[in-house]
Amino acid sequence: MSKEPEIIPFKLFYQEAPKESILKDQSIFLSNITKYNDFHFIGFGEDNVPKNSELELFTEIKPLNDNEFIIELATELPNLLPNYMGQSEYILEVPVDTKKTTKINLFVSNIMGETRYKIGTQQYVIMFPRNLETGLFLSPYFVPITNYIKILKTVTSCQFSVNGVNADDAIKNNIRKCIDTYLIILNKLLLSLNMMPEQKDIISTSIVYDSSTFDFMYIGISGINGTSDYNRILLVPEKSILLPPDYDENKSKIFYSYINGEKQIDDIEKILISSKNYLDGGLLEFAFLQLVIAAEISTSHFCYKGWEERGISKNKSKEFTSDITFSQMLNIHIFLLSPLEMQPNISFVGQVNAARKIRNKIVHESKFTLDKKEIEDFKNYIEKYIHEINKIYSFMYEKPKEIKYD
Repeated sequence: MSKEPEIIPFKLFYQEAPKESILKDQSIFLSNITKYNDFHFIGFGEDNVPKNSELELFTEIKPLNDNEFIIELATELPNLLPNYMGQSEYILEVPVDTKKTTKINLFVSNIMGETRYKIGTQQYVIMFPRNLETGLFLSPYFVPITNYIKILKTVTSCQFSVNGVNADDAIKNNIRKCIDTYLIILNKLLLSLNMMPEQKDIISTSIVYDSSTFDFMYIGISGINGTSDYNRILLVPEKSILLPPDYDENKSKIFYSYINGEKQIDDIEKILISSKNYLDGGLLEFAFLQLVIAAEISTSHFCYKGWEERGISKNKSKEFTSDITFSQMLNIHIFLLSPLEMQPNISFVGQVNAARKIRNKIVHESKFTLDKKEIEDFKNYIEKYIHEINKIYSFMYEKPKEIKYD
């Protein structure tokens, strides 16, 4: 009988901040003290454009030249990155395209801190490099000396050169692309970290970073003469709200039925969620492969059920499928097994065929050239295909699958 582990006390140690920062004057967020109203943010409106009166502050920033501005994004990671070359602050040049021709600097700091305090009814939060901690107690911040300092995990930031007729325009037209590129860079970092030998036995806090990983990102914009302004932008406002939704009796019963196991979450639904997370995180190849897998599983389930209903035993089905290709299942059998009045949409089937051809090139030739928009289009078609197959399945066998789509 194995012995239960002892419960012992632990004391956490943290990285001491160097007196001089190598990131000095290079980052709005990692080089300076930045202050925010704790409950004020900017976010995306329904037309995917940031909308908030506070954005008007950014219009005071004038362009560098030719309508150029610098957008900087920053966030605290759920992971603690290593001290690269023994340095607690560093800069990594990261390629962001397959040809490695475009590279962006990633600023990394393991010495950031955070504190909160109130003035009257207003609550503020300050993020700062800990080597600037003494500046918190001076003008214009006047943080109480007794205030609690929270040690943050790794904070990173990236800067992007963008264009716009003014700062507000530059942000509206470029912020989504900047966030997507930033997530791609962060996921390269995460994958690289997980490949390190000492990480093999450590449970990673994240599989992939996506827009739902972070409640918000810090956003700053710089212009001529070093002028800059900053705020915090909610990536998924619904995730960040502090007022919990009220479930009525019906919703509460459905919610609990998943918890207690009365309702089962469909495997295909799990794969589609995984694909969405990979897509949001910029891991395009993984996202695409998950979509193809979901389509293939859905098709296989449909065909096996159809054969079984027609008197072909499971053992016979296994023998039968050794002589049949998946392509035949997709292009012949789903039509033969469906009622004439509910035939699968041939256009959706064609998109699944196209996706499988690309998947085969990835597997056999290591070729992958799709961009995010193309994968989103495939996602739309494949989800429609799966929804249609499930609808036919439900009609024929009275066993609906509870798959929800965005």
